[in-house]
Amino acid sequence: MRCNLSGPLAAALLLSVASVPCPASWLDDTAHNAGVKAILAPRGTIDSGGTVIPRCIVTNYGDSVTSLSVYMALDGSGGPVYFDSLVLSSLAPAQRETVAFSNWVAEARDSMTAIAWTECEGDTFPLDDTARDRFLVRVVEGRIEFGFFLPETLDSGVPILPRARVWNYGNQSLWGYLRFRVDSTYYSRSHDINLIAGGATIVSAGDSWYPLPGWRVMACSLFVLPADTCIACRLDTCWVRGTIVTDVGVTRMWVNLPPDSIHVGDTVIVNATVANFGVAEASFWAYFLIRSPSGGVVCAESSQAILSPGDSTSVDYPSTVFSAPGSYTAVCSTAMVGDQNPTNDFMRLTLHVLPVGLEESPRPQAAGHKLQATVMRWLPAGAVVFDAMGRRVVNPKPGVYFVREEPQASSLKPQALRKVVIGR
Repeated sequence: MRCNLSGPLAAALLLSVASVPCPASWLDDTAHNAGVKAILAPRGTIDSGGTVIPRCIVTNYGDSVTSLSVYMALDGSGGPVYFDSLVLSSLAPAQRETVAFSNWVAEARDSMTAIAWTECEGDTFPLDDTARDRFLVRVVEGRIEFGFFLPETLDSGVPILPRARVWNYGNQSLWGYLRFRVDSTYYSRSHDINLIAGGATIVSAGDSWYPLPGWRVMACSLFVLPADTCIACRLDTCWVRGTIVTDVGVTRMWVNLPPDSIHVGDTVIVNATVANFGVAEASFWAYFLIRSPSGGVVCAESSQAILSPGDSTSVDYPSTVFSAPGSYTAVCSTAMVGDQNPTNDFMRLTLHVLPVGLEESPRPQAAGHKLQATVMRWLPAGAVVFDAMGRRVVNPKPGVYFVREEPQASSLKPQALRKVVIGR
């Protein structure tokens, strides 16, 4: 539809348009124009108590190098909670700069607004000076109301199932795990939790704890994920009365060869002695493990033992042949439900495996001038090995060779040639 305006109405419309001011940026060359491109932080959802570095991106939209002031403010439902500013100098045309302000610690739960803006002398286009972004501060707060539910005095050997009551006082779901510990390393179990805002639950460790006589310190800790941060902890102490009733352990480990001078290819047999320290007959398992220098499992065996009170027995494990040098770790351990003393359940033995080398034994006396064989496992410093054809050997295998010592600094004449037999 086409409409023709004339008369007083047309004159009034033309007058009203003429009275609207024209933006200055339409009239000049925008020599000075800078503004905030985006706010980088804070954004999204952050946790109460967390530290945030407010940041924004500033861009020079103008045609000349300019200097400007940059401001950052955070507003909540109760008004401003943060303000900071700084000065950028010599910002080139089209250059972007990330601006970081002083730290801000999020406090109470709130829905907030981050505002960043610039002030540039001669800026003729203020519409791109300011950027805003909404974000939420959430409260993550968990509390362990009761831990372990234990009396002040316990009887030794009586199984206890650790439990705790957990509350979520925050405004978000609490996702993490609850960890039960006794005496730091004596007992440690974890249980996953996912608790709605304002909810409460009782969490059980899953496995019972068999108290050992004496004072015991128990800790129940609440961790949140994915940060894996402990946000609550409760400590309890109790006295465990009585004597140890159930206790098995390892008393000795030994090997058929010197553990510090085993060679590659040697047959190694490790033995261990396990004992029953309790007051009743015990049926338990003895485990054996050898780990390589890199942590890999070389050998793993197990055997069952039945011992009367105070008895012990030797546990023999299959032989092992090491194919590479290095420091290996042999571990023997015992496991029995209700064992009250885990401190004697483990024993370790380090095995140093040496490469197949050369070891010298006393040279036999010779009646004539004929070269005699000498059994060796390592070479003298500077010695050179040759085979029967006169070829030099870098990595000799077991066999017959000839060894010549290189000349020393005090004598330029090489040492005598010796015939040797190299073995493992």
